[in-house]
Amino acid sequence: IKIMYGKNRKVHKLGRKVGLLTTFLLILSIAATVMLCVQMFYKLAMNLLEDECVSGTNMLAYQLSHDAGPEDKTQLLDDLKEQFGCEFTVFEGNVRKYTTIIQDGERVVGTELAENLAEIILEKGESYVGNAQVLGVDHLCSYVPTHDESGQVNGLIFAGISFRSFSGIYLPDFCFTGISIWTRASSIL
Repeated sequence: IKIMYGKNRKVHKLGRKVGLLTTFLLILSIAATVMLCVQMFYKLAMNLLEDECVSGTNMLAYQLSHDAGPEDKTQLLDDLKEQFGCEFTVFEGNVRKYTTIIQDGERVVGTELAENLAEIILEKGESYVGNAQVLGVDHLCSYVPTHDESGQVNGLIFAGISFRSFSGIYLPDFCFTGISIWTRASSIL
């Protein structure tokens, strides 16, 4: 009988170790799944925001090409900002002429485009979609060159979303998604 008791004790210890290992691996796999889901959500959100910026510059280009309204484009930019949730700017050359970007209660006009972006957009005549700093604030943005009647690049248009506003809008969603997945996975245990 003593021999049986010793074997059962060893089996019980082994069972407890296997159980703990299984629990640890399950928690690890749940954590990895939550991280993967949050990362996928972030990438999806960034792609959607990039598309929103590109759509914004496309709409601004369309509006400017069909606009017979006043010379001051501030109201047009404000209307587009309300519709798209993006900041908008019209540049003449590399200088902001009209914008929805406000610092210290004033529209930031008369400031210049960063040199690296000016080279891509104004000198090479290429569009740019990606990350950029706008007056010291990181933005996800779309820049598109504008052309005069002869086809020469004479300025550009901008639509962008600051990462500050992005994190304020979407960070709670990331947390909620992670908590929801964790709660559902924990209920399985």
